[in-house]
Amino acid sequence: MNSEPGDASAGTGAAASDAPGSNADSSRCVLFVDDEPGAADLAATHVDRLVDGIETLTRLSPDEGLEVVRDGRVDCVVSDFDMPGSNGLEFLESVRDVDPGLPFVLFTGKGSEEIASDAISAGVTDYLQKGAGRDRYEMLANSVANALGRRRAERDLREVNAKVTAIHEFAAELASVTDVATVFDRTVDDIEPVPLDEAAERAWRTVDTAGATLDASAATDAVDADPERLRTLLENLFTNSVEHGSTSSRATPDDGVEHGSDDADDLTISVGSLPDGFYVADDGRGFDIDPEAATEYGRSSTPDGTGFGLAIVREIAAAHGWELSVDDRDGARFEFRPES
Repeated sequence: MNSEPGDASAGTGAAASDAPGSNADSSRCVLFVDDEPGAADLAATHVDRLVDGIETLTRLSPDEGLEVVRDGRVDCVVSDFDMPGSNGLEFLESVRDVDPGLPFVLFTGKGSEEIASDAISAGVTDYLQKGAGRDRYEMLANSVANALGRRRAERDLREVNAKVTAIHEFAAELASVTDVATVFDRTVDDIEPVPLDEAAERAWRTVDTAGATLDASAATDAVDADPERLRTLLENLFTNSVEHGSTSSRATPDDGVEHGSDDADDLTISVGSLPDGFYVADDGRGFDIDPEAATEYGRSSTPDGTGFGLAIVREIAAAHGWELSVDDRDGARFEFRPES
């Protein structure tokens, strides 16, 4: 293992590349560091064949390997021990300074009880000795797969903990709120021109439309809005139309049609621009209760309705400074205009 460090090479993974940031979101990057080019490539080749969903990179010195680690592209490091300038444990210390939780497998041909003890004390993820035969590389591949699994589980746990913390903080703040309007003051952030047709299509894809049809051909202008809040407003309006509309705008409670069912094949929901705002309308049967009352919290025309959907629409509109008017002469129609 006395070859001079040369140009770094990429492993044999299908997505392997030396370009920064090149590994796909679905792949995990395993870095092999060994001053013997043939040894690094051989280990990378075997592990790439035995572990799914990874790309492999090889580097010929700890300094070159550390540069890749600093780029933030690496999910696991496999390193030799005896290398010029810096041994594997010194390399481990440098890696830990950059990423304390990065899995690090020491894969060395110079094995001894002393090295193994030092490696464990230094916090390596695993310690394996090189040797002849395929079984050594199978052991290495198993070690890498386990390390990557733990890495992903730890990352998922951190994300869950962060979400739980955020929910707890929100709940604590909410406990001091005395009126509903204050809750929605979470809700309008950056206002920007949002193409109404694109917003409608985006919201439509997230709703169970039960066979209804969206017509956004008249949505020709942009709306100055918070994109996420506008999406929520449209989602609630679409859901309301599907859940409370009917299979025919001509249906009546005595005609045998089960109103408010999922059978909305004949329902069309339209989104369009107004000279001073926009509208969302459907050709269903309209409201069973007063349209204005329908936007109050807890009011629903169906026994299992939450009474939240249209109330949320009203609050989001108010947070944007829009006046909401509701009409049910030919289905349900909601119009939004700037407050005069």
